[in-house]
Amino acid sequence: GRASASAAAGALAASNAVSDIGGKPLAHTLTGQCGSPWKESIKDPGCAGKHCSLGACRYVRRRCPQLSGLFNYLALPYCSMPALPQLALLLLLLWVVILSVWLALAADTFLCPCLSVVSRFCQMSDAVAGLTFLAFGNGSPDIFSMIAAAIASPRGAEMSLGEVMGSSLFVALIVMGLIAITTPFTLPSHDFVRDVAFFLASLLWLFYILLDSSIGWFESLSFVGVYVAYIAVVVSGAFTRRDKAVLAEAQQERSKERGLLGVDSGTERHRERPPPARPEAAWGALWRYVNPMDVGEEGVKGEPSSFAQMLLMGVRAPAYVMMRLSNPLVDSSKENHGWCKPAALCHVTLCPVLIAWCVLLHGFPGISPALTYIVYASALILGCCLACVVHLTSRSLTPPAYLHAFAFAGFFVSVAWIYALAAELVHVLQAIGHILGISSTLLGLTVLAFANSVGDLVANLAMCRAGMPAMAAAACIGAPLLNLLLGLGSATLLGNWLVREPFPINLNMQLYTGMCFLMFGLVAMLVYAVANKFQAGTWFGVMLLLVYAAFLFTCLGMEMWGGSSLLTANIGPELKYLNSGGV
Repeated sequence: GRASASAAAGALAASNAVSDIGGKPLAHTLTGQCGSPWKESIKDPGCAGKHCSLGACRYVRRRCPQLSGLFNYLALPYCSMPALPQLALLLLLLWVVILSVWLALAADTFLCPCLSVVSRFCQMSDAVAGLTFLAFGNGSPDIFSMIAAAIASPRGAEMSLGEVMGSSLFVALIVMGLIAITTPFTLPSHDFVRDVAFFLASLLWLFYILLDSSIGWFESLSFVGVYVAYIAVVVSGAFTRRDKAVLAEAQQERSKERGLLGVDSGTERHRERPPPARPEAAWGALWRYVNPMDVGEEGVKGEPSSFAQMLLMGVRAPAYVMMRLSNPLVDSSKENHGWCKPAALCHVTLCPVLIAWCVLLHGFPGISPALTYIVYASALILGCCLACVVHLTSRSLTPPAYLHAFAFAGFFVSVAWIYALAAELVHVLQAIGHILGISSTLLGLTVLAFANSVGDLVANLAMCRAGMPAMAAAACIGAPLLNLLLGLGSATLLGNWLVREPFPINLNMQLYTGMCFLMFGLVAMLVYAVANKFQAGTWFGVMLLLVYAAFLFTCLGMEMWGGSSLLTANIGPELKYLNSGGV
């Protein structure tokens, strides 16, 4: 899952957003009491010129190690390029742009087609698919990291809950608002009222439980039970509506048969079919499959492209090739659903390795090298075995009967790519905020709040562009609800079992403020939808953005008025953490 980072990352502007460990599910970030390297280095009386640069570099190496990710981005301006800090900052900003382009590529080109095939295979409506598959894909890393944080310490669980509350605010207000502004649509009235009602009830129940600063066995089970009941209601309602639709369609077909007896079907039956494709060499088929020149709607061969389009194609090309080789893509809009046997063999070989890489890089950065080699070797052996099975049971020109399994695999691999890219983006943005000297509260409320939820933002907006705004809107409610109920319930269950019973979690002002604004936003959402016949348009989105802006200004005002101690003050009874588990 997403490993821990700063508590205030999306959440409620914790004043320790950069320096604390534990609580950010997306990625391990800077650890230790990592202050400003330049400020710390100039405290040395002998610091001057080059010596200051060396002092800042030593400070970064010693006090600001990055536990996961590809690079320690703070080392670039302070160690690698101390004489050109502006150029180093420019390179980091360029890397942010590249990661953002790759994130959009993963969502648009890979996640959307696979999710569309999966939802049709399971005969799900867009709303149900958004509440289940898309919500799980967006929220599963948070769940696993909440569990890890709770097992580590009660303080880690408290910080992780704060991050989840902040991410819920961002997704439910900002992402939902942007969906409504960019793609106005009609909310499914029954489903929307049901989802908002469950979310409000869950928040009220959480607030009541946290008044005594602890969560016991029964309360933990109640969170999981409420989510199970919620999913049961969603699925049963979907099946009921599907049965009614099938019955209505059957009656309509019988009416047609009484009139014109299948004229259209005869035309379809005798339509001339295209000749079967000729076999193609394996390497040629694989090259055509991964050719980056085919990426993008405008990238038709032979047509002139503008410089901007060519530049975008060049930026996307490396990620496109890697994703095409590792990510199974089932696209119903293409011939044979996009089946390519040589590429499929690469997919099943590399999928386990890619998932292992994502988990080890961002989930378990402290794992021993020997165990790392064992995990990678096991993943590669598993992939080779799967490739042998696919090779023996499939043909080059005809997709196999189990093609839908590739769609499911493609969905999870797309989520893994989005998770890895979003985690790396968190590292870069946090380093940039640290370099620019942004206050920890402002950093947590703006830069890190965006970075922590960028995966949800990209995936949901991609669904809108694919013509599925209802699915994206459902995920804006489903993913936070999944994190709140299933994530918190599972984490505190294990916390009661392994750490302490009852499991202590303080209700501080950050968490309280976030819960109040989230409930206010949900109520405003519901009132506006009912008053406007469930039409979600520009004003609906603007209203949600204004609620989030009010939350930001409230937290910043509280910090300016009462300092960071006001934000972290506990409003419930104080429970001391275990000496062995507390932080």
